Amino acid sequence: MSNYVTIKSTNYSDVLQISTMKKIRTVTKNPQWKNVALSVQQPWASLICSGIKDIENRTWQTDYRGRLYIVASRKNAARRMENGEFPAIWRTAIKELQERGLFPDYSELPQSAVIGYVDVVDCTGEKVDSIWSMGTIQEGNINWILRNAHTFEQPLFPGFEAKLNLFEIPELDEDNLPPTIL
Repeated sequence: MSNYVTIKSTNYSDVLQISTMKKIRTVTKNPQWKNVALSVQQPWASLICSGIKDIENRTWQTDYRGRLYIVASRKNAARRMENGEFPAIWRTAIKELQERGLFPDYSELPQSAVIGYVDVVDCTGEKVDSIWSMGTIQEGNINWILRNAHTFEQPLFPGFEAKLNLFEIPELDEDNLPPTIL
């Protein structure tokens, strides 16, 4: 698929290609779903559920608003973090939290489990004032704005196999959730 939009001029025979326009995919929640979830690599998953990371960066948008369960995926971005693949401000913030005892070592973070939930309150390609934002739609980023973070005292469904995009966790009973830390 081309990153160009081709416009044929009615006045000229030339063809213009505009490379700044990108088609952004929108993922819609299935109306039948009750417990909507998103798979996120560590340490991002725990940072989100602890309320530290208030933005989730995606290349796609969603029209879904409401409670979103966070599944810590099997993959872990810790090595990429240590190799300097992420912004220095992120590495510094996490290191400071770890030094103050407010965030665990990467090796202690749960994986392949439902670890908590947040509310998705907005989804925008505009500039967002947060250190966790990777930019705007022009830079290929969609900012999911997150609020009301909760971490379960114990991860749920250890060994959980996460999926791509938004998905449902039918095993969850939203009316009978376990205690949270926050």
